[in-house]
Amino acid sequence: MKALAQALPEQAIATGFDCTTAFCLSRLGEKGYSVYLEIFGGGYGASKGADGCDAVDSPLSNCSNAPVESLDIDYDFFRIVGYELAPDSFGLGARRGGAGFTRRCEILTDDVQLRDLLRPLQACAQGLLGGEPGQRGYCRIYRANGTVEELRSKAAVDLAKGDVVEMFVGGGAGFGRISERPDAMIDRDLADGLLTRDPRNARKLAAE
Repeated sequence: MKALAQALPEQAIATGFDCTTAFCLSRLGEKGYSVYLEIFGGGYGASKGADGCDAVDSPLSNCSNAPVESLDIDYDFFRIVGYELAPDSFGLGARRGGAGFTRRCEILTDDVQLRDLLRPLQACAQGLLGGEPGQRGYCRIYRANGTVEELRSKAAVDLAKGDVVEMFVGGGAGFGRISERPDAMIDRDLADGLLTRDPRNARKLAAE
């Protein structure tokens, strides 16, 4: 998109969290394996005329967003204890990138296996025409014994009762300069909790 933006800036979009992020929990029980597998999407990149979509599978899949209630019914070896759009995860700009999200799973039994595929751990979504980058993704395990493990982009790990797995899927990048963003849009993101700091404050300090 950076190359296209040089010729057709009004038709290009900033980079999003554009990869397949696979997350799998499994356990071998008396009746065989129980496997939970979901494909996650992060924030979409912003364009000249619109903010990026929040937490979507893009552009590689049409996977649904599994409701927490259905997971509680179908799986007895973990439960979702947190699921939310991540504040400040997107790149700012005249149009902001889409927000990423955080999901936390508490492990309820021993002998659970985790497999994850989260490619963009080192790189983040890049903005266009002055837009800011989105945040990188990560996967962490908060062990029941108090230790914390940061997983690689491809990992296979054994889990035990009381462990909590936190998956963060990053946001999309912004398009254009934040100084060009309408106040109403900034106010909306602050009211929704998607921004924790007002970017206009930095401009006021610079002007002083």
